Amino acid sequence: KWHRDSKISQPSAQRSTAHDIPFTTCSGGHSTAGTSSSDGGTVIHLELMRDMFVDVGKRLITFGGSCTWKEVDAEAWRHGLATVGGTVSHTGVGGLILGGGQGMLSGQHGVAVDCLVEAEVVLADGSIVTASETENADLFWGLRGAGASFGVVTRFTSEVFPQGRIWSGPLMFPMAKLPELVAWTNAFIERMDERQSMIIGFTYGPPSRSTPLIMVQPFHNGTGKEAVEGAFKGFIELGSHNEHDERDGLPGTTVTAPLELSKWEELSRAFYAYIDAETEQGNDMRASLLGVEIYKKDRVTSVRLGATAYSNRGMYFDVLVLASWTDPDKDGTIRRWHGELARRIKEGNQKGEDDGVGQYSNYSCVVVDVKLGFGDKAKRLVELKSKFDPANRFAKSPWKIAAP
Repeated sequence: KWHRDSKISQPSAQRSTAHDIPFTTCSGGHSTAGTSSSDGGTVIHLELMRDMFVDVGKRLITFGGSCTWKEVDAEAWRHGLATVGGTVSHTGVGGLILGGGQGMLSGQHGVAVDCLVEAEVVLADGSIVTASETENADLFWGLRGAGASFGVVTRFTSEVFPQGRIWSGPLMFPMAKLPELVAWTNAFIERMDERQSMIIGFTYGPPSRSTPLIMVQPFHNGTGKEAVEGAFKGFIELGSHNEHDERDGLPGTTVTAPLELSKWEELSRAFYAYIDAETEQGNDMRASLLGVEIYKKDRVTSVRLGATAYSNRGMYFDVLVLASWTDPDKDGTIRRWHGELARRIKEGNQKGEDDGVGQYSNYSCVVVDVKLGFGDKAKRLVELKSKFDPANRFAKSPWKIAAP
């Protein structure tokens, strides 16, 4: 059945390569760099490839290349299981996994490529191959972090893990609470365990997105009682604008801990000032968000840096600068502001990195140079490109990897 489905994309790739037609592949369409769309070319959309199967005995889940994380999570949860997936439910599995794939369970199980066991891939010559640690191992290495550069992945098989209910939900605080929240966040970083994570960021709240607010999204892989009386007690006691309760379970840069209050006060002022000015001119940007994703990094950094193509393994936290605007004539202006803000965050907050490149390509709004995105692995990736896609047919990927 899987090969029958895969051959839907096989002739599309063959026709496009034979006639030199630019093309790209779309899993869920969440690419902030525009790599899941094509202006004047062909889009190979995998939207019908949504079959799923859970092997409870082997603790594996197999799913089609266009499933969303909502679908994969629901199927795994029927068996009391879960895997590392995206934090947004309607994100497609393909792009997120092939770019590394961070999620709420990364503190316990690493990134999504660390859970990946096997992939079915349609190559540029139309052949359908399986990639794993024992079959096409070199391709499997490249898929885990730079996969969109080598073929169309039509099927994934990933590890799943026993999973119970979780505690999470958004907490909103006034800007006056920033000093206390930064202090509590630094304390949380020191004592958090692998079951906990959080996002803290700046956005706008009601009424009508007119009020600057600090958003905290806590996550605890356990009971609400454990969370409220334990790691997140300080945040709860600060008093948010909303209630906490039980819940079921793009472009950016990185920063290191501890967070410096003065830097984040400066960044918040710049963030809100720009958005307010644009909004007053009719370009509503109040759906924008500047957030830091925080989770225990020991599991991610325990994987040898050279084990996969994925290179964002270091003791730092990713910053998501999500810019939203309404005026299409401002596209270039906003993107430049967006890039400059990300640069300021990185320069002002990193105190020297450990291993890794400090670049999570899934959060990039532009195509990333292979050296910037992969560091010393760039040479090996170019060699793989020469082997599996020498004509550079899979050029619409988040990374500039081209055969010489």
